[in-house]
Amino acid sequence: MVWVIALVALAPASAPASGSAETWRRWEAELRSSRTYAMPCADVSVSVSYEGPSGRRFTGLAFWDGGDTFRLRAAFPTAGIWRWRTYLTIARSMSPTPNLHGEHS
Repeated sequence: MVWVIALVALAPASAPASGSAETWRRWEAELRSSRTYAMPCADVSVSVSYEGPSGRRFTGLAFWDGGDTFRLRAAFPTAGIWRWRTYLTIARSMSPTPNLHGEHS
């Protein structure tokens, strides 16, 4: 199976809480796809890049939570303002989706 990066994005269903993140406390954001996938776990992979205070970075994965919902979860290693951006990889046989890549805060 061949994978490609698609220039599409997930739309946030609700904005994450504003303000500073707490150290090692669970944070979550819910994202909604404008497209339904027959096999979301096989057809789609959503990675997330986080950048925090002093430029500290790490990556993670979003997960499919049923229907058109994908979730991001993280526990940040330092308190402060963290930014995130999503990156979608889909199977080559799939046509691009208008919103599953480049979502950010």
